[in-house]
Amino acid sequence: MIRIILGVIFGYVVMFAVSFVTLTATYMTLGQDRTFQIGTYQLTPLWLVFNAVFAFAAAVIAGKVCRMISGTGAGVYIMALSVLVLSLALAVPVLLGAEGTAPRTGEVSNLQAMASGKAPKWFALLSPLLSAGGVIIGGKAKRSKRNEV
Repeated sequence: MIRIILGVIFGYVVMFAVSFVTLTATYMTLGQDRTFQIGTYQLTPLWLVFNAVFAFAAAVIAGKVCRMISGTGAGVYIMALSVLVLSLALAVPVLLGAEGTAPRTGEVSNLQAMASGKAPKWFALLSPLLSAGGVIIGGKAKRSKRNEV
């Protein structure tokens, strides 16, 4: 049981670290004008694609780490379920919030961009599914040749 808990915790740490690094690098590469729509904090389709790809990749890596530490598929499914539930809980304010955003003026720092970026409501629902699915895919154990005999 301890290994499962540690697998989930380390999986989350890895998922956060990979997401943070890849999305920070993406923001620095794209810049604010290709991350946000003109004059707003609405995220561009280009940013949403990068976000989805990197979030999925981070979840796959996290699933592998969780499986490696927990040693069982149960840890992976517990992590996937917790990712789904927590991500959906974080999506509630986006789903209940207004569509409009404050106007964007001047330079936007990376931290301000993370706090202010507004994703469409459909993306707030898609993201938890991608992440949970990524954890499950990453956590699938490969069969070794010895097990097939």
